[in-house]
Amino acid sequence: MVNFSKRYVGKSKVKIDILGLGCAPLGGNFVDLNYNQASEIVRFALNSGIKYFDTAPW
Repeated sequence: MVNFSKRYVGKSKVKIDILGLGCAPLGGNFVDLNYNQASEIVRFALNSGIKYFDTAPW
């Protein structure tokens, strides 16, 4: 598992990993994925050390 560098969000005291998973395609934007495909992507990301998931649609 990789420990990614972190950065502050704006001027807040919140820090997030510099690499995250954009999840818009998991909800059907841009591509059609079934539940199993989407869950495998999330599982792979978690197992790879990704802890930041961008769930905003745009």
